Amino acid sequence: MREILFAAAMSHVLDSRRPALVVALAAVVLGLAGTPASAQKPRDAATLRLDFYAYGLHAPFAYGVEKGIYAEQGIDLTILEGNGSGATVQQVGAGTDRFGFADATAMARLVSKGLPAKMIANYVQTSPLAIIFFADKDIKAPKDLEGRTIAFTAGDAIHQLFPAFVKVAGLDKAKVQEVLLVPAAKQTAVMTGTVDAMSGFYNVQAAVIEHETKRPVRYLRYADYGLGSITHGLVVNTRSLGDASLNCRMVKATSLARNTVRKYLRADRVEEPRRSRREAPCVSRNG
Repeated sequence: MREILFAAAMSHVLDSRRPALVVALAAVVLGLAGTPASAQKPRDAATLRLDFYAYGLHAPFAYGVEKGIYAEQGIDLTILEGNGSGATVQQVGAGTDRFGFADATAMARLVSKGLPAKMIANYVQTSPLAIIFFADKDIKAPKDLEGRTIAFTAGDAIHQLFPAFVKVAGLDKAKVQEVLLVPAAKQTAVMTGTVDAMSGFYNVQAAVIEHETKRPVRYLRYADYGLGSITHGLVVNTRSLGDASLNCRMVKATSLARNTVRKYLRADRVEEPRRSRREAPCVSRNG
């Protein structure tokens, strides 16, 4: 029985911005009967900074808070929205947030510049990074992006990897106009025709745009051009590596929350129209 709607669970994600997407994901965090009563013992307060505004990929975190999974591990977790993986990793590296959920490539670039950060668990091993657009834009290959406008978020993983994508795909970067927008604005820019395409996750934003507009959406995946590195996971400041207890409990709780949501979805036999949506069931159920 689904007793808890996603909208309620996402109340644990603190940010003044509440995009329509969060409301649209109402059935994402699945209310399995009963909330476990965690023991009344002291908990370690910790923040988790997401990579972007809250969307389906983040549902297990909210589920874990709502169902007391983190509390059972002695963690009082506060979830905060982000503005791209680069910004999230920087906040963790600066000590602003205890944990971050961010892209490994974005983290590696910053670590190479001296930022004290390390990924302690990886949860997304096939890169979802892509350039997304409506099918009627007649974009069949990367070369077709020349002469087009593409919305990016400055410093996020997709933007940081775009020069590599340009190189391997044989694009003339000078012929591509980059428009830098905050994460939530990119999707709107594509749907309103302000830009021709956007950077995003093919298994998240592509499905949402298609659902909201009832228009077919296509994408060019970075992974199809040799840029298929592992992506999202939990990031900590290297100075926090000594607190192995909290780190291990965070990984354990997160893994349990993710596995529980996946098992419930499989048992519920949710039919998905495309493989890309199956990889983000929390989004594709309602968007």
